[in-house]
Amino acid sequence: MRYTDELFKETQRPNQTLVIWLLVFVGVTTLGPLIYGVTVQIGGGEPWGDRPMSDEDLLIVIGFTTLAMILMSYILIATRIEIVVTKEALTYRFPPFIQKSNRIERTEIESWEVRKFRRIQDFGGWGLHFGWGKKLRSFSIWGDFGVKLKYGSGKSLLIGTQRPEALRQAMTKMMEKE
Repeated sequence: MRYTDELFKETQRPNQTLVIWLLVFVGVTTLGPLIYGVTVQIGGGEPWGDRPMSDEDLLIVIGFTTLAMILMSYILIATRIEIVVTKEALTYRFPPFIQKSNRIERTEIESWEVRKFRRIQDFGGWGLHFGWGKKLRSFSIWGDFGVKLKYGSGKSLLIGTQRPEALRQAMTKMMEKE
């Protein structure tokens, strides 16, 4: 997303060090025993476990587990929130889940506030939340600040930020009447 009249721009990513350690832990605890089982059963010719599966089934399980690990790694590494505020609108996207940029014109915004929120209590954690039964959607990766937008239709959107003061200043400028 590139705009010439940007008042605010932010790209948030999960803590990459934490993501890498998480992937290593899950990989070792998930794939480690399976690799050991393949080594014992296929490499050593001895059945692995009390109720061993066939060699083919063991290879299928390790293949699917490896694919699941690769997919999970991609999602964790590629996830980010991109926010741009211009004089006319706030634009956001949340790849890899929401590839298309979503533009909210300032005329669509009934009210807004940059506020602190309780991620676990209010939304059940970080990420993409649609608030079942509620009219509030939430996009957040890290931290506990965000901009909450209310639309005339009664719907609300909360987008997390690591730079609450800069976002507040940009929103104030955007919402000023000309």
